[in-house]
Amino acid sequence: MTEALVSLLAATLYLAAAGGLVLSLRTDTPGGSGRGRLYWPCLVGPLDSTGRISTANVGLFVADFKTYLTGIISDLATAFPSIGFNLAVRSKTTHTTPHVVRIQAGNVVDTQRRRRDTLPESYSTVTFP
Repeated sequence: MTEALVSLLAATLYLAAAGGLVLSLRTDTPGGSGRGRLYWPCLVGPLDSTGRISTANVGLFVADFKTYLTGIISDLATAFPSIGFNLAVRSKTTHTTPHVVRIQAGNVVDTQRRRRDTLPESYSTVTFP
């Protein structure tokens, strides 16, 4: 193996391990205090030639994640019927907890290590709950 190939493989394995699909939890509160994020392993199919996930796969993932979160809320409500459960984003700056009304995900693989804002992406969104 050449040194260049070894470097390429190492970078690819690192991106695969560090990369993820970011789900944005949106509330009706404007600004950062109304937004939350969930980093999920990027298991939504192959990347296209531009390094993006297909819009169809992202749309399915967002819809499935809505079902997943709704199921968790339902299970919690069944286990603890006297407590109300809603998905919310807690803001440490405004000390508020607005409820999530939309779940959104883009078609570009992200990492938690750094922000990526040079690669435009398209988004898939579902209302919640």
